[in-house]
Amino acid sequence: MKSISLNIILCLFFFQLVLAQGEPVNYKYDDDNNISLLDKKEATLYISSNSHIVNSRASLNLQLMGNNVQIQQIGNYNSVNSYLKSKIIDISVVQKGNNNEVLLDKQANSLNQKVIQLGNNNKIHDFALYTKYDVTMELIQKGNNQNIQNFGSNSISRDMKVIQSGTGASVIIINSSKQ
Repeated sequence: MKSISLNIILCLFFFQLVLAQGEPVNYKYDDDNNISLLDKKEATLYISSNSHIVNSRASLNLQLMGNNVQIQQIGNYNSVNSYLKSKIIDISVVQKGNNNEVLLDKQANSLNQKVIQLGNNNKIHDFALYTKYDVTMELIQKGNNQNIQNFGSNSISRDMKVIQSGTGASVIIINSSKQ
């Protein structure tokens, strides 16, 4: 009886593994280099953290102040590590491919950032600590084996957009500010 129960449990376990297999992803570009990020069968993971509701006694109005991090990963061995400290956080990360890596370590007045990695073996390391600015930034990688390293933030770089395409490109951005 124990062997029959064990066989049934093992069959159910391996049946789940067979159903979890996916299909290869083809990236879609149109003439304007716009990217189709979601196919019909793909889903998006939303993570909300540290949402606060503030009640104003005078007007009894409710204001919603939320911090949002949206991560969409399609592929194998993609990673996102984020260490964020701000009053307002709105971060969106899309990874389509394999072995992509994003590291965000930021502290600012407000953070609004989009990160898109389309391809394999791409890396983005973005550090901006102790800045007084509102940081709005886009980092886009289309291709393979690309690397972006961004250090710091200042008034010139706070609305920066970096687009990499091709294979094997590397960009290092060093922003210095007197605070």
